[in-house]
Amino acid sequence: LFTNANDGSNEGIAHETRPYFTAQFHPEAAAGPTDTEFMFDVFLEHCRDPKGKITFPVRPPPPEKPKVQKILMLGSGGTSIGQAGEFDYSGGQAIKALKEEGKEVVLMNPNIASVQTNMDKKSAHKADHVYFLPVTPDFVEEVIQKEKPDSIII
Repeated sequence: LFTNANDGSNEGIAHETRPYFTAQFHPEAAAGPTDTEFMFDVFLEHCRDPKGKITFPVRPPPPEKPKVQKILMLGSGGTSIGQAGEFDYSGGQAIKALKEEGKEVVLMNPNIASVQTNMDKKSAHKADHVYFLPVTPDFVEEVIQKEKPDSIII
């Protein structure tokens, strides 16, 4: 029924002879991408005509992934105990995922004591370049001019 654009995995199924279908993500009330909005239309149409066959519109293929090689990641900034640690961890996981995809990562984060800025030899997935600067418009602009990233992740 649906194919994940990132890894080609199955995201949903529709029964061939009975009026059942499901999805493995959360399209309810357009909380996510609006490209699944048609599911509500199909459901409501079937409620009006329960004996009718469920048919789904032919969907266009997803757009091609953008050609991005160098990414500027704006880090979580200063944190204190019990405050925003999840942003630091998720940023570290983002760096790991980007490095696994072969991307060059430029990190800008003023917090020297964070997972994201860890540069020790034990860290297999660390940023290629780290700027310990405040994440303010002026400093971000300077780093963009110097590094010339293809993309920015916040």
